[in-house]
Amino acid sequence: MGDSMSYSSTPSSMKELWWSEFKRIYNWDPAYEFEIKKNFKKKCGDHIRHTLSHAKQRGKKPLCITEDNWTKINNFWSTNESKQRSQQNKLNQSYNSGDFSATYAGGSINIDEHRRRMTKDMGKEPSFIETFTKTFTKKDKSWSGARAKAIKDKYDELEIAHRSSCASEETESSVGNNLDLWLEASGGQKGGRILGMGSLSKNHRVSRKSFSTPTAVTTQINSLTEEVSHLKGIILERDEERRVRDAEMRALRQQQNLIMKHLQLSSAPSDFGDDGDDGGDGSS
Repeated sequence: MGDSMSYSSTPSSMKELWWSEFKRIYNWDPAYEFEIKKNFKKKCGDHIRHTLSHAKQRGKKPLCITEDNWTKINNFWSTNESKQRSQQNKLNQSYNSGDFSATYAGGSINIDEHRRRMTKDMGKEPSFIETFTKTFTKKDKSWSGARAKAIKDKYDELEIAHRSSCASEETESSVGNNLDLWLEASGGQKGGRILGMGSLSKNHRVSRKSFSTPTAVTTQINSLTEEVSHLKGIILERDEERRVRDAEMRALRQQQNLIMKHLQLSSAPSDFGDDGDDGGDGSS
């Protein structure tokens, strides 16, 4: 595993070695190569994270890490960057546990499907706030957790402050639909996702006025980067789907050819067919 702190930070040569060893042990239909490799990367990342987490808790070096790399990893854990990241992770975990949580309350229907249905009912696309309220409130209209209510209250405060600071009045369509404010209220983008936005967190671009703060600029850059990454993923998925369809079409054509050959053989004249001389009764 070396001194890698995650799968993404692992040298390409090492990742290729892991993948080669995995392919040497297991075999699969080439049509599933893309999906299998994606799952393989995720499992590797989970394994590295869990291994380091347990090692840090026990303070004991795992067998898969050399002494030199163990020293490098411990040195990194002692840095301010690592400590701040650890604190943020603990805070994120506390957000989703206990009383301070935001539990999805949309049932078996995902956020995107709720948005489609709301658009049909309302005659227009719902705002972030309308969608969040729909999917994070219970049947009795109460919030699904203290964090969900806190996000709504925070967004309302930020929007009031933003509207009062703008020279021109906000349009009705922008109410509850400002991405910069939503990012700040909901906790930002984590793992390419934004709480309460479904797939819009990756592929939806919102028309909005830019704040002149470095944080907003960074947010916009990160948003564009995530969008480009998402589009690349879509292209790869479509390429893989096309490759699978082509393989299925080839298999179908082969089946058709076999059927045609069988039909041709079945319709061919037989040496013992009805040629008019079936023995008769012997009379002339």
